[in-house]
Amino acid sequence: MEYDTEPQHDEINLIRLVRRLEKSVASSEEWKPTASLPKEEIWLKASRSLQNIKFARKLVKNLEADDFEPPPKRLNQLNDTKAKLERIESFLNDVEKATEPETRKSNPILPTLPVPRPPLTPSHIESSQDSQQPPPLSPPHEPKEKSPSPAVSTNGLFISPPDPDELSPTLITSALPSLLPSSYPPETATTSSFSRNFGPIPTARKVGGAHASTAVQEELSSQLELMAQQLKRNAMHFSTSLEKDKAVVEDAQSKLEGNYDMMQQERVRLRDHSGKSRSTTCMTLGIVILVLLVFMLMVSVIRFS
Repeated sequence: MEYDTEPQHDEINLIRLVRRLEKSVASSEEWKPTASLPKEEIWLKASRSLQNIKFARKLVKNLEADDFEPPPKRLNQLNDTKAKLERIESFLNDVEKATEPETRKSNPILPTLPVPRPPLTPSHIESSQDSQQPPPLSPPHEPKEKSPSPAVSTNGLFISPPDPDELSPTLITSALPSLLPSSYPPETATTSSFSRNFGPIPTARKVGGAHASTAVQEELSSQLELMAQQLKRNAMHFSTSLEKDKAVVEDAQSKLEGNYDMMQQERVRLRDHSGKSRSTTCMTLGIVILVLLVFMLMVSVIRFS
């Protein structure tokens, strides 16, 4: 769609552009420099108009390329447009040449630069170093010999270890801490709790032979018996709790079943009531309509009799 309308746009733009260019070059007085219109502005205006002419020629080429076999009328229009563009272009070229600003040459920079100095040769460097060499200095005075400082005594600066034979055994025992604990550690929390629940912990008695092992076995068996009794009590307590919960669940189930039965009964009653109310409503509407008809009949009889 855009490709079909593009030649029309080019043709409209070409007609408007040529008309504008013809109006701009209609009077030659406008292209002459005056006090209010200097030559530079006229030259810029002519340059812009020449660019517009180039664009107009491009539009003409586009129209010729879009229409391979133009009719004679269209061909004459294009030729007239080309002739107008050539005439306007020649006029603008003359104006551009007449009003072209003069090119001014800028001042050269080379004369303002300083003259470079010649490079230094080794002979010049040596002569400059000789001229800058300072005068010889006088020999320095020899320092006087200093008297040697007196030697420092080192007696009493080091501590010698004592003789092992001079140390007494009582001194060593008093200096070293005791390695054995003064008392046994107290009873831990684990052992105390075990003894509270299942009796005292069996300890190794200082009795030799089979009598000691028999006593330990008896104590272990008594503790196992206590543990079994405790487990039995726990199981009984758990069973009683389950029975209580079962009773509560059964009670809730019975209540839910009763509610369900009640809801079923109420549903049936509501259905019957809705049916009766519907029939009553229909009967009431029928009576009202019948009364209206009788009223209208009575009015008509009274009116026309």
